[in-house]
Amino acid sequence: LRDLDYDLVRSSWFGDYMDPSTFLTMFTTDDGQNFTGWSNPNYDHLIASAAVEADNERRYELLSAAEQLLCNDCPILTVFHRRGNFVLNERFTGLNDHPRDLMPLQRVRRNR
Repeated sequence: LRDLDYDLVRSSWFGDYMDPSTFLTMFTTDDGQNFTGWSNPNYDHLIASAAVEADNERRYELLSAAEQLLCNDCPILTVFHRRGNFVLNERFTGLNDHPRDLMPLQRVRRNR
């Protein structure tokens, strides 16, 4: 992948943390996860600016503008989003939905 010696690749990515930058930073020119070869100096500038922006509203505006550039140039194509399904038994409490489809069990208790 790093050599860009491919015609088509199917890949997946799972966000490391709950923020748009977990997906957007990987498409900057020098990011180690940018296996597309895509490079856009304007995109790089927006991502770098967002990384140091203290105002959260302005930060999201910068990330949104970067995302728009990414979507317009389309170095990737999102085919699907995986979805997890869980069946929860009423005899247990503490089982909660998790945005990353994890099932943390630290707070699970069995009702008596």
